[in-house]
Amino acid sequence: MKKGNQLQVFYHDGTSYKTFAYSTANGLNYSVDTESISSKDHGLHPAKVSTTSNWEFSGSGLFDATSAAAALNMAKSGQQYSFAFGSISQSNWQAGLKSVTDTSVNTAWTPGTDFIQYGDGILSSFSVTANDGQTATADYTISGCGSLSTTAPAHPTGYTG
Repeated sequence: MKKGNQLQVFYHDGTSYKTFAYSTANGLNYSVDTESISSKDHGLHPAKVSTTSNWEFSGSGLFDATSAAAALNMAKSGQQYSFAFGSISQSNWQAGLKSVTDTSVNTAWTPGTDFIQYGDGILSSFSVTANDGQTATADYTISGCGSLSTTAPAHPTGYTG
């Protein structure tokens, strides 16, 4: 079983996948819309077919000024970028962060191989909250554009800021 501290959202920066914020909670929501195709012959139990599927990555995390500005610019652009959701590599998970100001998280952490989903999406919501004297946190949602895959795209769409 995976634990929350072993899952991460990544974005592609044009060169490689980087972690998206200092996440404290992440999620993947996948849903399939259906259409009823029942007839009189189906009785009490309707027959259905799938019509479309949708996915979202969502999360909350700690943001420094640089990563918050990049995320806000990504949201304001309204453009699709390549994202990944899944486990971080085992060596990254064991090493952890030295502190919340440890910027190596954005360059050193890499997606793991035992659970990962890749897809293009739009950063559709982003909000930052900070109470007086407390660390700023942000909530975000990435809305999927197309399918999810266990294989990284050959030509990902990178955010270069």
